[in-house]
Amino acid sequence: MNPSELLEVAVEAVKKAKEAACEALVKGGRARVKVGASGDETLEADEAAEEAILEVLKARLQGATVISEELGIADLGGGGPPYVFVDPLDGSLNAKRGYPCFSSMVAFASKPRLIDVQAMAVVNMLTGDLYWAVKGEGAFLNGVKVSASSCAKLSEALVSLDFSKRNRPEGYVSKIASIIEEARHVRFLGSNSLEVCLVACGACDAFIDLRGGLRLLDVAGPLLMVREAGGIVHVEPGGLEVEVDVKRKASLIAASTDKLLHEILGLVKA
Repeated sequence: MNPSELLEVAVEAVKKAKEAACEALVKGGRARVKVGASGDETLEADEAAEEAILEVLKARLQGATVISEELGIADLGGGGPPYVFVDPLDGSLNAKRGYPCFSSMVAFASKPRLIDVQAMAVVNMLTGDLYWAVKGEGAFLNGVKVSASSCAKLSEALVSLDFSKRNRPEGYVSKIASIIEEARHVRFLGSNSLEVCLVACGACDAFIDLRGGLRLLDVAGPLLMVREAGGIVHVEPGGLEVEVDVKRKASLIAASTDKLLHEILGLVKA
């Protein structure tokens, strides 16, 4: 299948995941089912979203290697390529608590590296907003082509900054204090996949997570969207050449411009 055809599958999959997860949540859906392959608890809503995605993949693809937060790694029809990166419900804690921000992400890649992602889709499960990108063809929100902002100064920027206690090293708050002090606006929604997409469409000027504990699986697709929208991404260690698996973690900055990225990096190193 070509990238445009893979995009169709990704869009169908996240839409089905949205339907399944929201239906599960209406019925309760917040109970813990198990501990997923990523090490996090799997809720009924997580499981429902993943099952919906797998149904679409099995119906539409002859073979693929699926890498999913709940399932782990599984070969469909003899395995891939393509490689399918799946975060069925990104923002599970939000969903469990009733905090209205969670999403679903599906991305296709020719090889299991960030740089090899060819097509992706993310759906905001509360609003239904649909984000997607195809390598070399641009980034889109609800069918309208989007671009990252032109913001080049942190003092003028709205940034999303993940400072969750989980995976947070000692002294991390002090490390990022200068970013918080300098930024014009700071947000944190709790769905990293969605927040990186917001950088791509210009709603946010940078997404920053320097804990070293961000699962690359969660943002594998959205990083393509940022690049297609004219933004820039900084992944450490490994850069875009890093392979994605269920537990691979890194630090990330996704920024609208190179100047903004380097200002952020400069403050962290200062």
